[in-house]
Amino acid sequence: MNSSGPEVVRSDNEGLQAVGDEPMSYANDAKHATYQPILRGQQQQQPRYDSEPKYLAQPRRRNPFGLSALAFGALVSLATAIVVGGLVGGVVGGVLGSKDDGASCSPTATVTATSDPSTSTSTSSTALATNYAPIFPQSVSTVALPCPEKDNTEQPVFVGADSYKYQCRYNYSHGDITNVIAYSMADCTQACSSFNAFNGSRYCLGVTFNARLGFELSTAQEGGNCWLKSTLNQPSINQTAPQMSAILQD
Repeated sequence: MNSSGPEVVRSDNEGLQAVGDEPMSYANDAKHATYQPILRGQQQQQPRYDSEPKYLAQPRRRNPFGLSALAFGALVSLATAIVVGGLVGGVVGGVLGSKDDGASCSPTATVTATSDPSTSTSTSSTALATNYAPIFPQSVSTVALPCPEKDNTEQPVFVGADSYKYQCRYNYSHGDITNVIAYSMADCTQACSSFNAFNGSRYCLGVTFNARLGFELSTAQEGGNCWLKSTLNQPSINQTAPQMSAILQD
């Protein structure tokens, strides 16, 4: 029998059988599967798809603001650079600020020695330095030496009634009691008088002073640049050495 659709015939087997030239099928692009009738005695099969259904396709993600991948990557890199630059700038600024604060609290002295302190005269009794801190002696190359203007002159000490006769370029190499750090010749003679006042005797008879403070401490490994003397015998004179001595006067 010629027919365009399935024909139902009766046979000895139970149920109906579909016969015909072609199986029934329905197709609508990729949304529908090819359909075949399910007859009795047959197992149900999953529908076949000609291609992946459109509703199963993953939606394409778009970058914010509709930007292309290249433009969006450039925008992210620029934002990261701005944030990192701000953090680095803040840290550096904080460190520099803390250094400036520390410098403002710690007095810094720039010393240029031009004369012995004993020659200076205060114009006002209230013109006194406050919170003064001298620099470390190891940082001082030389201190002032009141020569030749005070050579063979008597100079009083700051505290007490003692006076000393200055001798420029003189060095007494014997009779050392001790040596101390002195920023001036006046400091050196004051140390001698203070030593006598503490001991209640005139054991210190004079001093020898060297203006090379840093050299005596670092290179010569001496404890200071001012030597207190118990004897003043056999002096040596060196016209080029930055040194001088002083003798305690009666």
